[in-house]
Amino acid sequence: MDDDITLEPRCFSSLWSVMQSIPTAGGVTATIVNEAYVAPGRWTKALLKWFEGGRERATYAGACVGPGYTFWPADDRNQAEAVPVEWLGTGMALYRRELLPDPPFPNIFHGASLCEDLALSLTVAKAAQLFQASRARYIHLNAGGDHKSDVRKIASMNLVNRHYVMTQVMGKTSFTDYLQLAAMIAFGMLAPLKRGQWGVFATQLVGCAQGCAKIISSR
Repeated sequence: MDDDITLEPRCFSSLWSVMQSIPTAGGVTATIVNEAYVAPGRWTKALLKWFEGGRERATYAGACVGPGYTFWPADDRNQAEAVPVEWLGTGMALYRRELLPDPPFPNIFHGASLCEDLALSLTVAKAAQLFQASRARYIHLNAGGDHKSDVRKIASMNLVNRHYVMTQVMGKTSFTDYLQLAAMIAFGMLAPLKRGQWGVFATQLVGCAQGCAKIISSR
């Protein structure tokens, strides 16, 4: 669990209940009340359809698509108590100890890292199912920090870590996979341009260039 969350009543007991009631469950995540699933827009859907060969899903809640494009689970009190998902965040999650890799997080994930939760959950998902406990709920306070204000370092880490997840955890190494990773990274960098923050965008480009250099030098 993160250190900047507030649990709603019966959050942990609901997680535990789902884990105990489904022997095939390798991991269970709680629902983030204030950061729940938001349906993708038109352009995001087009990108996702390309990732999945033209397939369009009815919902992307809890999904991990293509090179690692992820969506939070839905906050819907009317859905089943246990909902299958494709990845788990580390905000509030419960794993079966015997399924955890040793170490749980490879050395590439250090400090206030990115995508370590994706790597861990996708690794466990190779051996067991993942679920959302819809009745287990918490609020993410999203505490700030100096590490989050360095746009260049965040952009570099995002590229390096996502490349690791795609190639080493998901086993995707084709030319198309790399092309889709580049498209996903580029798509995520468009937000500053929409706000007219050209300086932020330029800093992100520098970070991505440094990330590419790290990936190449590590080969």
